[in-house]
Amino acid sequence: MASAASDLLAHFKLEAEIFPTYTSHILYRDDHAHGRRKEKVEKRWYKDKVLGHGSFGEVCLEVCRQGDNIVDTRAVKKIEKAKMRSWEVDYERELLALAKFSKLQDKEEDVLVKFFGYFENADAVFLAMEYFSSGDLAQYLEGPLSEPEIKQITRDVVEGLRIMHAEGFAHRDLKPNNIFVVKKFPESWWVKIGDFGMAKRDGEHTDLRTWGGTPNYQAPEFNGFVEELEETSIHTNAVDMWLLGCVVYSLATKGAVPFPTPLAVNKFCNGKLPFPDKALSMKLTNSGIQFVKDLLVRLPSERLTAETAQHAPWLQKGHESFQSPSHPTALSQQHSGIAKLPHPAPIDRMATNSTQDAAPFLLPIHPKTFATGGNSTARPSKDPKLDQLRVEPTNVSSESLDAWRRSPKSYHAMEENLIGKDNEKERSEEGGEERDGDRVFELSTHNTRDHERLSITPLRRTVLPPISVSLQEAERGEATRLLRDAGFDFDAPNYSPKSAWFWAAKHGYKAVTLLLLEKGADIEVKDNDGNTALHCAACNGHEAVARLFLEKGVDIEVKGNNGRTALHLAAFDDHEAMARLLLEKRAGLEVKNNDGWTALHVAARNDHDAVARLFLEKGAGLEVKNNDGWTALHVAAWNGHEAVARLFLEKGAGLEVKDNDGWTALHAAARNDHEAVARLFLEKEAGLEVKNNDGWTALHVAGRNDHEVVARLFLEKGAGLEVKDSDGWTALHVAARNDHEAVARLFLEKGAGLEVKDNDGWTALHVAARNDHEAVARLFLEKGADIEAKGNDGWTALHVAARNDHEAVARLFLEKGAGLEVKNNDGWTALHVAARNDHEAVARLFLEKEADIEVKDNDGRAALHIAACNGHEAVARLFLEKGAGLEVKANDGWTALHFAASNGHEAVICLLLDKGADIRARNTPEKPSSGALEHIPKLTTSPTHSIYEIQHSAITAHVSSSLHKSFNICSTHSLRLQFPFKRFWNF
Repeated sequence: MASAASDLLAHFKLEAEIFPTYTSHILYRDDHAHGRRKEKVEKRWYKDKVLGHGSFGEVCLEVCRQGDNIVDTRAVKKIEKAKMRSWEVDYERELLALAKFSKLQDKEEDVLVKFFGYFENADAVFLAMEYFSSGDLAQYLEGPLSEPEIKQITRDVVEGLRIMHAEGFAHRDLKPNNIFVVKKFPESWWVKIGDFGMAKRDGEHTDLRTWGGTPNYQAPEFNGFVEELEETSIHTNAVDMWLLGCVVYSLATKGAVPFPTPLAVNKFCNGKLPFPDKALSMKLTNSGIQFVKDLLVRLPSERLTAETAQHAPWLQKGHESFQSPSHPTALSQQHSGIAKLPHPAPIDRMATNSTQDAAPFLLPIHPKTFATGGNSTARPSKDPKLDQLRVEPTNVSSESLDAWRRSPKSYHAMEENLIGKDNEKERSEEGGEERDGDRVFELSTHNTRDHERLSITPLRRTVLPPISVSLQEAERGEATRLLRDAGFDFDAPNYSPKSAWFWAAKHGYKAVTLLLLEKGADIEVKDNDGNTALHCAACNGHEAVARLFLEKGVDIEVKGNNGRTALHLAAFDDHEAMARLLLEKRAGLEVKNNDGWTALHVAARNDHDAVARLFLEKGAGLEVKNNDGWTALHVAAWNGHEAVARLFLEKGAGLEVKDNDGWTALHAAARNDHEAVARLFLEKEAGLEVKNNDGWTALHVAGRNDHEVVARLFLEKGAGLEVKDSDGWTALHVAARNDHEAVARLFLEKGAGLEVKDNDGWTALHVAARNDHEAVARLFLEKGADIEAKGNDGWTALHVAARNDHEAVARLFLEKGAGLEVKNNDGWTALHVAARNDHEAVARLFLEKEADIEVKDNDGRAALHIAACNGHEAVARLFLEKGAGLEVKANDGWTALHFAASNGHEAVICLLLDKGADIRARNTPEKPSSGALEHIPKLTTSPTHSIYEIQHSAITAHVSSSLHKSFNICSTHSLRLQFPFKRFWNF
């Protein structure tokens, strides 16, 4: 590696000593108190649990303890050197990417996984990285993600790709499993890109088709479906953009992929398959669908880049329905004149709450000034002065907002204004203070859809005095001043009562609320999301203001556009006191949102133990189901919340209750690899043999998702390896289908049968062959799988590989002794199958391995007959080059020319005639059927008219019904053969 890269890696190398139960790092810190410049300190990291497995090792959670308390966490990826060498993979590529991006953390948006350093021993390299307790994006695919949530996630991923591409790196394996969740709904989504094992830097030479990423996400160029194969940085980066399109598609369709097979990608690229936008239309608006289409483009050069994707209309427009992204409020391009710049400024993520109609307002955070509601969910800004400011949600559109974040000049101008440069005299007074540079500015907008503007006016810091229950004159004046300072002047022409109302509810200002009620505020008014001020107070935990609303007669069951009541929002944010108040006021525990979720479901999703316990004490039903049939226990299991799940079980939740798909809570825990929750359920006697609607047990689910730890737990508890689903698939079949080698190896170690067949008679080897999973197929053969085992239709694994054009797997089978002459029930060999499906590469492989080109099926048809019958010119040409006989006849006397003519395959007919096919060839005379004597034509070529004519003389013979239907006998004296194509004839 270059010197600069080596120096960078040296900077991140950790001094470490690895023990069986922990890893010790030696650090040096300042110790001036004892007269020493540096003090040697040992820090021990203990392995807590395995987070996942990969091709080259595992990822573990490690914790650092002080006494009984965990003070720090990290994720450590172990890379086994022997495996890396055998696969000829350079692990320094991932190290360099991690190190490079970590050095950029102080300059760029925090959307790439943090790297703490690496250490190694003789057997492995260990990468210490940021740990994400919320897991990766894959576990949220089947959850109810809204379009605004998908937008938030997409913005972060696009920003991460922009940084990577700008630094000369392409990820090349972007997928939900490699996108990690920092924060999730009900907070603003915040995700980071990680796992740079497949990352490639500009200047490194690799074939564009050399890739080990997720098969279902493969870009067309990896399968040779496009001609643009020159590997430039644009094309390499374009792979990431295709992958991004697949990720967004999966987010919008609960985990589906746009093109599940390479064949589907090929058809799409050739215009034979339309873009699959029907599933997207159920979740995304037209601009969202167009965004995905602009990423999933055949030619790499025509896809959006990470930079242009940031300016796509979908990411500029729209209104997050539950919570706006925590970006600074912005000027719209239309009114500010801000031009699009090539590199967007870093985004300063600041805390927001969920109400959208609140007036724009910036507040300094200070214990003696304004109270703030809700919990801060902010990312730390790069300037500590900005951490003292908060941006509240506004009615500024996302288009305006993103115009601001695209302009570094405007961003830094705003930063200077916010921090202030006034050298005001520092003074302090009881209850509040005003210091140098401590000026706050208002971002004010009109509450209309047609006009938006931004004004920046100074705002004095104001101390909020104690407010009594009744509104005294002094308090009325102070409340008026608060409103005016926030931009709400009763006498101003642009005064918005609605925005003022929600602003007061958001911040919990009871005095201001009373004042607004005196001014005639509409207590039932709703914001753009259908929420009332009660919703706003509930989600921010302002109990006193909420009580006031209820006393004034606000409907406690009023729902927002998403069907959420105030109780749902209190449950989201774990506001126990607020929830208790709402229940005292008769809020309904069984009231459901649009997805059928009760407040208990919401508490379960967010692991809010205290609120969930309160709901159960008040009579919440544990068996109540949402629209998907999920109980609160399903939700807790899906999200891995052991404490809440234990509470539900203690209160009598049913472990065997099934959702609409027949899933129990154990299935849900297995789906997301939540070992602790799964163990809890098994301790409570959850049934391992319980099946869902597809006949899957929890072991099938673990096998499907490559969750080795959970699968091992199930096997230790007696799960049956031979249990079959509705299609007759065992867990081994499922693991084979999804190329999960580690889980498949575990199943084999525990005694899984390689000869067990599904309803079609297929073994796991057939399944691996069907899906081109060479590694798993090799494992099965090493463990003794019968390579000649046949399905119900007589197909071997080689037939299956030939059917799907999987050359690598077919070559493996031939190396292991698969028979090329083995026939299925119709007498077809693998060569017949390749001919039927126009798979030239596999057919050539078979011929190189000396497959018999003249072997016939039960109808006497050779591979050339099959190719001619189906119009596969390329394969037919290959067979002719390899010596296939033109005059070889099937059982009914037909040659390849008969088959091509009967089906109207013009190109194949021309090929056969060019190669010397006999147009006078007759089929085998037989006894006429039901009096049908016809003429088989004597064909010649007329050089004058370039047509085939049937001469006056005809030979009487029997013509099969299929041939008879293909010919139009026009005259007994002058007959012309009318094919389905017209090129040859001049009538």
